[in-house]
Amino acid sequence: AQERDRARAAEAGVSAINEFLVDELLTAPTPAKAQGRPLSVADVLGNASRSVGYAFAKEPRLEVDVRSTLARSYLALGALPEARKHATVAHDILLRSAAQDPLAELRARTLLARVTLEEGHFADARRELEAIATAQEALAGGAHHDTLTTRSLLASALRKESEATRAEPVARQAMAAAAADTPPLHLIVM
Repeated sequence: AQERDRARAAEAGVSAINEFLVDELLTAPTPAKAQGRPLSVADVLGNASRSVGYAFAKEPRLEVDVRSTLARSYLALGALPEARKHATVAHDILLRSAAQDPLAELRARTLLARVTLEEGHFADARRELEAIATAQEALAGGAHHDTLTTRSLLASALRKESEATRAEPVARQAMAAAAADTPPLHLIVM
């Protein structure tokens, strides 16, 4: 019964996020919303940014997911202040949450560290990524997707600090862990 309830809650969450994305992102360029001018991706993300807090006011975990996606989208556009804003709010919501989820909190910290790295604060990002990777390995193991993502970002931070000799073993360790966790192609049945 608990598994069924969790599955239903997850399905409802996916539906709510999909509805938000369709309403705020995909139908945004309608003539009424565009007011006669072409909309850029930044405009569409701005519309979603203004409404995400209201749309998910009673569903903080869904707000975390949407804000994290917005942060990654703004990162891809190079809009670092907006990326930091959404990543920070997502992290803060997780910290205030009654249902603690250490891996989700570490994912949010990784996203903030990624913003820090893109802002050019390489040493700060490296220190945070080292701490996050250590915690992720203790919680989920070295082959967990989150740990591998963090290790990859850590290698990037080290390279940007001109620490290639330290970056290489970190990157190799992440690749080896990923390879060890991936079945050989001949064992994958389609």
